[in-house]
Amino acid sequence: GHTGDDDEDDTDDEQLIEEFEPGMIGRLKQGQVFTGFNPDHPNAVYPDFVKTILRGIAAGLGESYNQFAQDLEGVSFGSLRQGALSERAVWMGLQAWLIEEALDRIFSAWLETALQAKAITNRNGTPLPFERLDKFLEHEWQPRRWDWIDPLKDTSADRMQQEDLTMSRSERIRKRGRQPTEVFQEIATERELMATLGIESVQVDAKLGSKSPEDRLTMLESAVSELSESQ
Repeated sequence: GHTGDDDEDDTDDEQLIEEFEPGMIGRLKQGQVFTGFNPDHPNAVYPDFVKTILRGIAAGLGESYNQFAQDLEGVSFGSLRQGALSERAVWMGLQAWLIEEALDRIFSAWLETALQAKAITNRNGTPLPFERLDKFLEHEWQPRRWDWIDPLKDTSADRMQQEDLTMSRSERIRKRGRQPTEVFQEIATERELMATLGIESVQVDAKLGSKSPEDRLTMLESAVSELSESQ
């Protein structure tokens, strides 16, 4: 017959060693061979694995992979431009959604409450009338915009659209993230300063070319300062 000790020996013989720890010593059965686990790290395909994961994340977020991962390896100007334009379209869609679903509602509720509380006043201190709420609700949001990717080509394309009456000056200004009223006011200030100094606009346009209103105004103010110092 079999004794209890013999049963325990048989059970121990059937157990397999599956895990090893540092300093551990184990006995193998007859015919068993130990094969150690030696991972090759970093693996040669690891960079490709990381790129695949980051591409999936960027696609899910609607962003350009090259901008998201800061990976400019093997890209061309055309691919970067197309990726940037697609990414900007996503952001502009999110901006429009935020304005419609949140900002407009917040502004309307705030303005109505502020007028009822007489919290908004004119320069003379009189509160704005609540009866003109509909008038005061007229507003416009200007979300963030981006500089041109290819300034020369993009500017030429905008100018052609403006000449074909498919784009207004205001739309061109809004594409740069500015308010048309602010830009027109700067241009008016510029022309008023030019008239005060007796400078013809034709001469200034020929000298300054297609510089932005801010640069034009800065150059004019600098010229006025130099003229004052020389007198």
